[in-house]
Amino acid sequence: MHDVYPLLEHSDFPLKKRGSLTTVQVNLGYKCNQSCTHCHVNAGPKRKKEMSKLVMIDILKFIDRFSIVNVDLTGGAPELKKNFKFFIKELKNRNCHIIDRCNLTIILEKSMSGFC
Repeated sequence: MHDVYPLLEHSDFPLKKRGSLTTVQVNLGYKCNQSCTHCHVNAGPKRKKEMSKLVMIDILKFIDRFSIVNVDLTGGAPELKKNFKFFIKELKNRNCHIIDRCNLTIILEKSMSGFC
């Protein structure tokens, strides 16, 4: 890989100073109740790969360490993941603002009864 930092260091292009990290997007997996042709991750009912609870716990530690306030959940239909409710509960305990990128048809699923 080429070292590009020296090229940027001597540039007259203005540097943009960034504030602190406030938002993290988390892709929980690829399982979805739909198979949309426009889906950028090719999610669908046959896609089984999902984030483990151990990885979720690592993300929670990251959220704690960096005082993350916004968590954007995506990945097929995040609600179909077996540890989704655990993750939501933990995020709520941390007073995180939760963005659930939901396809809305998921709220009709029996597993979402009483949750939405």
